Amino acid sequence: MPQPAFQVDVLQIEPGTGTTQTVGLNALTGDLQFVSPLIAAGIDLLSLAGLRNMQGVYLVGKAGSGAPYTAIQDAIDAVDGSTSSATNPALILIGPGLYTELLTIQKDGICLVGLGGVTISNGVASAHTITVNNGAGTPPQQVVFQNLKVTNGVPNYACIRLAGGAASLIGAQGVWVRDCHLYNTVGGGYTIWATAINGLYIQGGSANGSDPAAILRVEQTASCTVSGTLELPITRFDYDTGGSIPSASGCTYTLANCPAVGQVVSTLLGDGTLNILRCSTGTLTLDGDQSASIQHSAVGNMTVGTTLAVTLLATSRGTAAGTGTLAEPFWATTATFIASSSETVTFDVAGPDANYSVAVELPSAPAGTAFTVIENKTASGFDIAFRNTAGVLQAQTMVVTVTVQRSA
Repeated sequence: MPQPAFQVDVLQIEPGTGTTQTVGLNALTGDLQFVSPLIAAGIDLLSLAGLRNMQGVYLVGKAGSGAPYTAIQDAIDAVDGSTSSATNPALILIGPGLYTELLTIQKDGICLVGLGGVTISNGVASAHTITVNNGAGTPPQQVVFQNLKVTNGVPNYACIRLAGGAASLIGAQGVWVRDCHLYNTVGGGYTIWATAINGLYIQGGSANGSDPAAILRVEQTASCTVSGTLELPITRFDYDTGGSIPSASGCTYTLANCPAVGQVVSTLLGDGTLNILRCSTGTLTLDGDQSASIQHSAVGNMTVGTTLAVTLLATSRGTAAGTGTLAEPFWATTATFIASSSETVTFDVAGPDANYSVAVELPSAPAGTAFTVIENKTASGFDIAFRNTAGVLQAQTMVVTVTVQRSA
């Protein structure tokens, strides 16, 4: 026959142990609450039956937090690599704290998401803090890092290392780094180092506090966009069709809305485009035989090497030099005449062609009946001459202001 309910306000487990282990009621939520020495603040039944029991969700926390995993790598290892993917991702939620680990990701669909202040450090190990590369199973075509601080302080090693290769599928659905603080404390170390992967997308976050010579290095990668990221010390974008190419061919690199970029270095050979949009950067050292577009930005001194074709639009710059070409809407200089009738004006860097117009402003009327004539226009520059109506050269002494305008 049915028995009457056993009624008690709080059930205490093994009271003789001297520890608090109770099952009771949470006065605030009304839910059944469990308290133990490891969870002194208590945890509700709803929480126990919540995220940690959802398929594809893995909880990581420091020892004593009550999380199923106390090491991030253990949670990664627990993911079934045969089923996780971009459409069936494994969400690894990491509780606050410092995790001194060397992580290796060789599975698809891994999402590492920090909850609160999460720091992942290599400690003193001479190794990359996080490595994404190929394993025995399905390659990591999509990986997400979000709300993490990742540190490294060893030369030639990275906070995050993305190591692909010829025909690699790594990043085919994108490696996403969102709102992460990548902190490399040594010159020659890397915040991110990506080689021969398909897609890398860095959104927000920063490298604030990193060594001024720490590098964001992307090479042989089909697509990389860095947007809204603060404090990038050095950014290096390279591509060479003679090297290893991932499964996606071609190359587009973009820096957008980054207000504090240090030196930018790039060499594009055989393929590739570099875009810099609404950024403020230090010096630019650009090389190769492809193209670069810089728009609505403020950049430092430029070196344009080999035959790289650079286009500026609504952008201020420092000095420019090199053997490539530079197309910019406006360029201004002065030309000094000292008892001379003709002076040559040479562009800092040659333009792509001679399709430009020249305006000359004189400080005073020229002597005699002379007027200015623009002659011998080439991609590299032009001559300013003073001639009379009969076409005869007439010497002048003055400094003239020269403005060059190129059509878009």
